[in-house]
Amino acid sequence: MKTTDQQGNGGKPARTPERFINTYFSRPYIYLSILFLLLFLFGPAAGFFQHFLQSETPGTDFNEALLEKMSKGWEYQWDNRTTTDGQKNTDEMMLPIEKEWKPIVYPLNPPERNGRNLLFLRHTIPAGSWSEPALLIDGRGILLTFRAYVGEQLIHEFGRMNSRGEGHISGISSHIIPLDIQHLGQTLVIHVFSDYSNIGIRGRVYIGSKSSIYQSIVRKDINKLVIGIFMVLIGLLDFFSYRHNIKTTGAIPMFGVLALALGLYTINVTTLKDVILFAPVFWFNLYIVSMTIIPVGAIGFVWQTFRARPGNFLHRLWILHAVYAAVCQLSFLLALYALAPISIGTLLLNILRWLLILEMFMIIGIISWDAFAKKDAQARIYLCGFLPVILAGIHDSLAGLDKIESSSSYVPWAMMVFILSLELIQRRLFIKVQNRLKKYTAQLEIKSVEKEELLRDLHDGIGGLITNIKFISEMGRSSTSIPEMKEALANISEHSSESLIEIGNFMQSLDEDDTDWPILEAKFRQFGEKLLASRGMIFHFSADIVDDIKRPDPVLFLNLLQIYKEALTNATKHAKADSVQVHLSADAANLRLSVQDDGIGFGKSIVHGKGLANMKARAQKIGGALSITSRPGTVVVLELPLKQNHP
Repeated sequence: MKTTDQQGNGGKPARTPERFINTYFSRPYIYLSILFLLLFLFGPAAGFFQHFLQSETPGTDFNEALLEKMSKGWEYQWDNRTTTDGQKNTDEMMLPIEKEWKPIVYPLNPPERNGRNLLFLRHTIPAGSWSEPALLIDGRGILLTFRAYVGEQLIHEFGRMNSRGEGHISGISSHIIPLDIQHLGQTLVIHVFSDYSNIGIRGRVYIGSKSSIYQSIVRKDINKLVIGIFMVLIGLLDFFSYRHNIKTTGAIPMFGVLALALGLYTINVTTLKDVILFAPVFWFNLYIVSMTIIPVGAIGFVWQTFRARPGNFLHRLWILHAVYAAVCQLSFLLALYALAPISIGTLLLNILRWLLILEMFMIIGIISWDAFAKKDAQARIYLCGFLPVILAGIHDSLAGLDKIESSSSYVPWAMMVFILSLELIQRRLFIKVQNRLKKYTAQLEIKSVEKEELLRDLHDGIGGLITNIKFISEMGRSSTSIPEMKEALANISEHSSESLIEIGNFMQSLDEDDTDWPILEAKFRQFGEKLLASRGMIFHFSADIVDDIKRPDPVLFLNLLQIYKEALTNATKHAKADSVQVHLSADAANLRLSVQDDGIGFGKSIVHGKGLANMKARAQKIGGALSITSRPGTVVVLELPLKQNHP
C-alpha cells in the first residue's frame, strides 16, 4: 500500500521545491554550490573593483604593503579640564595640554581611567608620496564617538557629540578619513568619548592612497564576506526546509539559528561591509543580535541533537539564553536612543561572553562523553568540526597579542568548517530518520497485507461454518422427524464449537504478543490431545525449535494452525488410524511440520475434496510447500523457508 501526495495532478505526486531538493540533491551539495557560485560572482567583482581603482591611480599595485601601519608612537592624555562654570570647554578650545602626553603601546583603554569618558590620542602622520592620502581605521573602529584633528582643523567626526565633546553610542564602524597632502608629517589628534567599558581605538590604523586602501579592504575581506553570506544562506535554507515543522509544531531548527548568527557575526567583523553599506547603527544592532543568538543556537543544537528531552538542564539553559538575548537587545536599543546608559548593556554583554566560554567547556564535555564513552558518530563529527575553531581562535589571539606575525584570520574559515560539520550531522540524522520511516512504512504495508489475509480467512472459515449452521438449522426446522432434528442440532453444536475455536484463533493472531513459538507449540499439543483422546487414539508430539528465532507473524501463525488442524482432522475422519505422530522443527532459516498416522491412507473422496486443496493453498500463501504421501499410513509434510519469507 503506497501513499503519495496528490493535489489535483491526476494522481501524480505534487511538485514542490522540497520534493525536488530531497529527491535529487543533498543539502550539503546545495550549500557548496552556493559557495562556489558566490565565489564566482564576487571574484570577478573584486577584479573589476581593483581594475577600476587602478584606472584612477595609474601604477598602483594591488598590494597591502602599500599601506603603512601606524602601530607604534601613540600617546594619550585624559581630558580633565573644565571651564570656570564647571562645564567643559567649547569645541574650539578643547585642546590637550602638551606636557601631559604619555606614551602608550596600544591606543585602547589607557591606565588610570577612573571613570573618565573623554580621551585624547595622538600620532604623527607619516610623510609619504601618496597622491590621494587617507587614513583607514579598520572594522573594529573607535569606541564610541570621536573627532579627528590635524592641528586645529577638524578633518573627521563620527557620532553625535555636544559642545563639551560628550555623546552617546552611534554604532561601531570602520573609517576612511581623507587627508590633504599638507597633512602628511603633521600631528593627528583624536578626541574620543566613550561611556562604554572600553575607550580608544579598537581597530588597526593604516595610511596610504585611497585606492590602495579600497583594494586592501577587498583583498582582505572578500573571503570573509563570502563565508558570512554563505552561512547566512545555510541558515535561511534550513528555515526554508523546516518551515512546515515550524508552522505545525513551533519547533525552530537550532542549526539554522546558529548558522545565521555565525554568518551575521562574520559579515560584521569585516571592513568591506562599511564600504558596501555605511550604516553603523544597523551593523551594531546586527552585531548585538548575532552575539546574543550564537549561544542560543549552539546550546539549542546540542539539546535538539544529543539531549532532546524537554525540561532537562540544556533545555532550561536554552530558554534562559533566549530570554537573555532579548534583554540584551532591548538594553542596547534603549542606549542607542539615549534612554538608558550603555553600561547596562555592556555589563550584560560581558556576562554573556564569560557564560559562553564556560558553556563551551560544558558542551565539549558533553559531546566528548558521547563521542568516547558512548561511541556516538555524530558527537565525533561535532568534535572534529569544532577543533579548527579552537585552533583558529588560538592563532588569532596570538596574532592580536603580537606573539606571532600574521595578518590573516582563519576563524571565518574554521566557523564554516564547523557549520558544515553540523550540517553533516543533520544530514546523517535525516537519513537515519528517513530509513526508519521507510522501515515503519514497510512494516505497516506488511501489517496491512496480514490484516487482509486474516480477514479473508475469517470470511472463508467462520463464514463457511455460519453458512452451514444456517443451512442445517433450516433443514432441521423443516423436518418432522425427531432423529433428524437431533442430528441437525448435533451438527449445529459441532459447527458452533468449531466457529468459537476459529474466532479464538483469529483473535489470538491479532495480538503479536500471542503469536510466539511456545504458544504455537502449546496450541498444537492442546488441539491434538483434545481431538485424538476423545476418539481413543494415541497422540505423540515433539518439537525442536531453536531459541531466539524471529517470532511468527500473525498470517504465518494462523495458517500453520489451520494446516495442522486440517491434517489431524483428516487423520481422524478418513485414515482409520490408531496413533498419530507430529513433529515441529524450526530454526532461523527453515520450518518443517510432519504429521504421520498409521491408518489405511486417504481414499479418492479426500484426494479430490477441498481439504487437501485448502492445505496446499495455505502452504503456498506463506511461501511453503506441502507434500502428502498416502499408502498404508499417511505422511503430511510442510516445509517453509523462514529466512526468505519472514526476514
